[in-house]
Amino acid sequence: MITKNTRQTIKGYLEGFIQGMIEEKTDNGFDPKQLRPLRQESKKGDLKPFHESLLPDGLLTITEFERSFSTKLGTTFEECARLIALDNHKHAERGHRVTGQISLKAVKRIEEIMQLCDELQYSIQQSKIENEKLLQGALRDALKK
Repeated sequence: MITKNTRQTIKGYLEGFIQGMIEEKTDNGFDPKQLRPLRQESKKGDLKPFHESLLPDGLLTITEFERSFSTKLGTTFEECARLIALDNHKHAERGHRVTGQISLKAVKRIEEIMQLCDELQYSIQQSKIENEKLLQGALRDALKK
């Protein structure tokens, strides 16, 4: 059970995380209604001249924000787990390496869980591909009108 105090701490941590993500965008002069200036080159390999010439920066930024948010969100889960662990233990740290021996039964169970994680990751990737196709279809339909 998560204590009320830990729940509040996690809430504050996540609120700070979200606020930081928003400030990161707004501090860079983000204006969702403006078109992006067309770029001739990109060190990141993210040129999208067709998209950039038709869509406001706000729409393009949504997908970029989602990717960045999802990646950074993974570290928040680790921190939340650490905070919850502190309710029951004197010390908890992120990324702690443990060595020792475990049973073959435990190894098998870990492998089963990792297989489920791999399947989930694949499913998420497929959903992102499908979402991109849906967005492209919606844009085509909107441009036809």
